[in-house]
Amino acid sequence: MGKSKYQSGKYTAWVMLAWALFAVALVASFIVLKSAGVMNAPMGGYGARGLTSDQFTIVMVCAGQCLAALLLAGGFTVLNGIYEAVVEQRQPPE
Repeated sequence: MGKSKYQSGKYTAWVMLAWALFAVALVASFIVLKSAGVMNAPMGGYGARGLTSDQFTIVMVCAGQCLAALLLAGGFTVLNGIYEAVVEQRQPPE
């Protein structure tokens, strides 16, 4: 008969793109932290001898960027898994 509108692997490329975006965000955050001098800051946390206010802001922005990309990639992966489960249930028996 006709071709089914449910196809296995339909959104796999979107999942891969989301994980690639996470990898790019992770590398970009590392580069920004390295160029801002955060990696060379003395240990001791935020305060007089540790990170300055600007460095602390940069750390939080980079962490937020990586977390957002991770949530996006995880969300796409979960939605793709749900879609694949529905596709398996809707396949007509052969």
